[in-house]
Amino acid sequence: MRAEDLERALDGLALPADAAVPLRAAHAQLVEGRPDDSLEELARLGRPQEPAVALLTGLAHLARFDLFRAERTLAQLIGHTPVFAGLLALARVRVLQEDVEGAAELLRQALQSRPDHAGAIAALAECYVVDGRYERAEALARRGLELHPRATGLLFVLADALRCQERHVEAVAVLRRLLPLDAAAEAPRVALGRSLLALERPAEARPIFEEVLRRNAESTGALAGMAEALAQEGRLGEAHGYVLRAMAAAPDQAWLHLLHAHLNLRSGRLDQAEMSAETAATLTDAPREALRIAVRAATGRGDFGRAAEHARALLGVDGSDALGHAASGLAEVLAGRHGAARARLTAQLARQAPDPDLLLALGAAELAAGQAAQAAERFRAVIRLRADDRWAQPLLGAAYAGVNDPEASGERLLRRALAGESVDPEDDEDDDDDETYVVEPPTQHGAPPPAAARRASGPIAPLLEAAVNRLLAEDDASNAPRLEPVEAPPATQVTPPTPILEPPLPPPLEPGGSVESRSLAGVDSSPVPSASHGGDRPPAEVVERLHRLGRVLAGAEGLADLASRVERLIEGHDQPLLLAVVGRPGAGKTTFVNALIGQPLIPEDTRVPHLLRYGRR
Repeated sequence: MRAEDLERALDGLALPADAAVPLRAAHAQLVEGRPDDSLEELARLGRPQEPAVALLTGLAHLARFDLFRAERTLAQLIGHTPVFAGLLALARVRVLQEDVEGAAELLRQALQSRPDHAGAIAALAECYVVDGRYERAEALARRGLELHPRATGLLFVLADALRCQERHVEAVAVLRRLLPLDAAAEAPRVALGRSLLALERPAEARPIFEEVLRRNAESTGALAGMAEALAQEGRLGEAHGYVLRAMAAAPDQAWLHLLHAHLNLRSGRLDQAEMSAETAATLTDAPREALRIAVRAATGRGDFGRAAEHARALLGVDGSDALGHAASGLAEVLAGRHGAARARLTAQLARQAPDPDLLLALGAAELAAGQAAQAAERFRAVIRLRADDRWAQPLLGAAYAGVNDPEASGERLLRRALAGESVDPEDDEDDDDDETYVVEPPTQHGAPPPAAARRASGPIAPLLEAAVNRLLAEDDASNAPRLEPVEAPPATQVTPPTPILEPPLPPPLEPGGSVESRSLAGVDSSPVPSASHGGDRPPAEVVERLHRLGRVLAGAEGLADLASRVERLIEGHDQPLLLAVVGRPGAGKTTFVNALIGQPLIPEDTRVPHLLRYGRR
């Protein structure tokens, strides 16, 4: 409640002459943000049944977010004397208790006595927004603005209702009208930035979020907005940093974990995307979007069993979700129940417009059942609807292999395609002489996966071997062992298995390196002097060699997956793994990090988040 409204409420109550001074003092303490002092002052009066005392006591409990005591005190007050300010305060308690209809009923009761009160109209409109009645909220806010054209609360709730209806152009106009009326308000600026992001105008949104962060470095709305703006501009590494800062400031906010999952999914960090989505799903009562991301992340990793687990949870939330049915159906196919899966997926497709996920799962069921031609048509339809689908192209290749070889096992072709293996019939022969094993490159976060080899066979293998040998032959004698240069043999010549060496990576963090600490509130601490970066090759040389290897692989048919991995390594060089250390004040975060580094880099009395970065100094 605004200070002037509370002052007006007290003026409307009969204050006992001997209690007027302490009541005014308690009121002043409450306005100054000192609810504990206000409660002590009121307790000394010893008159809990006095309407003014009860009102201030309830508001002080509300300021402390002690909703139980606030509700009990204000409900007793309203039961004896329906004070207008008490109705507004109790309605606020109901909103915080997520009893929106109860809050709306109290506000309608308040408006019967004062139908033109801007705050009550705005609060009721806000209840309609929370309840999903956006058009009704818009109509009520516009009616209130006819009476109070400069009421900032009404302008904000109108913009909120417009944003919820995806009418962002109108919302931007309303918010720009509001900002000059309340220069210090944070929420309208964040809302304006988010509407600009919805209109795909990140260059206009970023300065707004930056202005908010200059005033409040821990504004979760502005930090998340900066992350989304940078993501729209393709600067995913910087976006991750901002969303981690937001999560550190508010670790229990589901929408921040959901945003983190979105960014990880877009960056190809599927494990992290799945974990963030699972966290978001546990923190919210509406986990549909989080579960959808978890399904996509698990499917992208090829963990179809895990995807089916998420799909079952998703269908428990929304029984008609196409992605949930598709992931569940694909798991049935891989379990050997392709007949039942096909029937269920066909029935689901008949109930809705063509969906790429359902079409992909149905095509997989048809391929497993030996109907390769029908499966190929399904996969072509998926590519028309979603050109960048992770599995459509490999599965289409498997379907073509089944069409060309009717004797081939459709289920085996399906499993090989989903495992990333070749579906070339020549690969079924026992003779492995014409094979080259390519070691999977390490992930962009440094550690290589288990030593499993991926086969790259066919006539391109000798040419690839020769190209990589030429690249490695340019190195000097001090570098790691390499393949001896060979001439590319003709396609009919048998080539023995030869490992293709992965490019060397920068060495891990060593005691001789340095860590730079940068305060996230804009205060930089001095880097600790130390020796230069260890290792045989500087990072710039490694990146250059990765670029050259990428150019070699770019023209190699059938090796697009390996080329994309090299490309992700290059991108990951400037996007290091970000690790957030989160905890309550005084939990020992600073002590832990300093002990981990071995140097008192972060001041023990710091009150702002810090970003630690390893560098050459």
